[in-house]
Amino acid sequence: MQQLSMQLCLVTLSTLAKLMPRSSESGLRSNEHLRPQHPHNVSRSKTFLHSGMPSRMALNFKRLRFKLPPTMDNICLEVAYVNTPAIAPVLTDEQTLDEVIECLAKHLPIETQGACDQRTLFEILIHAASHIESIENTCKTLQNTPCGNDVRYHLEKYKDMQGLELQLNRAFQDRLPPRLVNSQQCVATDFNLLPYYGQPTPEEEPYIYRSQAKAGTCSFYAYATLYVMRKNKRVTIALTAVRAHDTTIAVLTRLFDQISPLNLKIKRLY
Repeated sequence: MQQLSMQLCLVTLSTLAKLMPRSSESGLRSNEHLRPQHPHNVSRSKTFLHSGMPSRMALNFKRLRFKLPPTMDNICLEVAYVNTPAIAPVLTDEQTLDEVIECLAKHLPIETQGACDQRTLFEILIHAASHIESIENTCKTLQNTPCGNDVRYHLEKYKDMQGLELQLNRAFQDRLPPRLVNSQQCVATDFNLLPYYGQPTPEEEPYIYRSQAKAGTCSFYAYATLYVMRKNKRVTIALTAVRAHDTTIAVLTRLFDQISPLNLKIKRLY
């Protein structure tokens, strides 16, 4: 069951990282063009432009409904613009990492000792999730990190599967974009199988799911996710471990229970 717990954690880590804005070299993203605003919030000024202006500027004028004469070398237009161009802050790579670790420490605290402190443990898991690689390989790649056995020793402390599910789903919902809360959304589900080999222990047996043969086995750990598709971006909002005798209705019921705090109205389920 440790493998299933670790996989649920990695899914959460990967999703949290995707929810953060992408970084830039300067850490700030400035507007390259002037945006039309409400009349009472703008000032007007005459601006001289050349007919050989870049296509990006031409697109902006099209949006502003300006019509440019095709044969004029210099054009005098009255352009509406904001006095101070807006500068929207974005997160750098380091800030993104700090945000994810802060969220994990809030919802998935874990006691550690020695060289494997909580931040180091989370950094290893985040790296493994974002690069889709094993914990052992991550520990070999990163410098001054504990070995894979040390990391797994701490992961084994997550023994309560229901409690772990609750913590992971709270972490998902803590950093969701506000527009996804109290809204009407189309959602979809995914069903994921992790091959299991060997003889399960009494603790693992309830979570061994039987299915068609794949990768040389008919036994699997299984988990299901619920996500929103918005503007061609997938945002996972809930997950649950699938038990051996769970029906589809039972799995969906647990997933919808997990998102009840979001007050979503389900427009369609795929």
